[in-house]
Amino acid sequence: MKITQKIVISVFSLFGILFAADAVHAMTVDLTWAGTTNGSFEIFASSQNVWDADGPAVCSATLSDTDASQTDCTSGSIADGIIYRVQITLKESTGGDTNASIKDTTTGVVHRNVLAWAGASASVNTTCLFNDFGGDDTPGRTCAAALVDHDSGGSSNDIEMTCSNCGGVNAIVVQNDGGEEGFAYRITTASPPSGTDATSYMIEEYGDTDEQSSLIGITGPAAVTTLTQNDFRFYTDNESENVNDPWGDPNLSDNDTLDAVPRTNNAPTSTSAIRIRTSIAVSGAQLDASMEGFILQFATSTDPALGCNNEQASAFQDVDAAGGTAAWAFTSETGITDNTTLTAVKLGVSDTVGRYSRSNPSTTNPNAVILGNDLEWDWHIVATNAQAARTYCFRMIRDDDPVTELDAYNADSYPRLTTAPDLQNIMRHGNFFDQTGERGLLWTN
Repeated sequence: MKITQKIVISVFSLFGILFAADAVHAMTVDLTWAGTTNGSFEIFASSQNVWDADGPAVCSATLSDTDASQTDCTSGSIADGIIYRVQITLKESTGGDTNASIKDTTTGVVHRNVLAWAGASASVNTTCLFNDFGGDDTPGRTCAAALVDHDSGGSSNDIEMTCSNCGGVNAIVVQNDGGEEGFAYRITTASPPSGTDATSYMIEEYGDTDEQSSLIGITGPAAVTTLTQNDFRFYTDNESENVNDPWGDPNLSDNDTLDAVPRTNNAPTSTSAIRIRTSIAVSGAQLDASMEGFILQFATSTDPALGCNNEQASAFQDVDAAGGTAAWAFTSETGITDNTTLTAVKLGVSDTVGRYSRSNPSTTNPNAVILGNDLEWDWHIVATNAQAARTYCFRMIRDDDPVTELDAYNADSYPRLTTAPDLQNIMRHGNFFDQTGERGLLWTN
């Protein structure tokens, strides 16, 4: 921006820059964000208040003075919880014939909408940096950075850099006729949004007129796919991947516990085969096809009244291979090909079919699951050595190296069942004992 004015003793005020001039002189101040030779806009992963330290830059952009345009900071992205140093260079174009200077705490350069890309709780180091390319700054002057509400919009989202000890003296100088001054601040990100934010920009002002830089596109961390165990339902085996007979009489519904009472639930015995449909909710980002294989685990409930989410992770163990001796093992039946892709979802929340699995680990998900949808899986297991009148909890984990839990488990997402009591657990009047004490009546419908 070029400004020309004739005065006797004049002080030209640029928001961020103060201009001092000689008496009776036509002066031109022409500051710009474009055409700098010492870098335009750069972000470094660095805690040092030193220009260009810890290079190369994470990303860089060449700014212009066209505020409607967008310039992307390429080629890297911003991560969470990292200290970054943001460097910006301001230039007085060759059309200027007087120096521009910062001289007190009421003036500075401003980076607008910083928290939009750094995260709403990002923190700013209050000590910033003037980089004196022209060698004409007054030594010992301190740069102060602060979060401000530049336009009084109600939110302090902007970072202003001022001189804290210039004392009204024109100490930080941008030389006329092509001189440059560097400004740098440090910020610690806090949950920066994924994707690219292009709402931040640099600004300097002269009176009622301002010079705004182009919008700066800054890319946050890649969105992370989050998997949450969601709903389930028990089914009887029909020798097809497409189950159609829910367990129980009347049928158990989604998320119903398979209890030993009433007896019409037909609680599994030590020889029972059972199918469990489970769903996994996908959030954060899409789950691409062939990304995740799964393992089915079980645990003996320590206190059924508290629910399965009360169980320690260490209590869970993998469902055993077919023919194994654990309480629960996979079926030995081979009529359905292991890891067959399902043809239909059964659970009310499910959107995308997964696989029928009768071994650990499963193969990976056959289909992509878009953000906000649920993936459904079918597990075929047998109560090979399950104790009578015991409650068991089931969960899925990732087949990673090493294996890891899912990101979350909803409190009612664990398939939970209580096995049928045997003669040793049943009392004459029909009550029976499980691990919590006396239960009954077993014979009540």
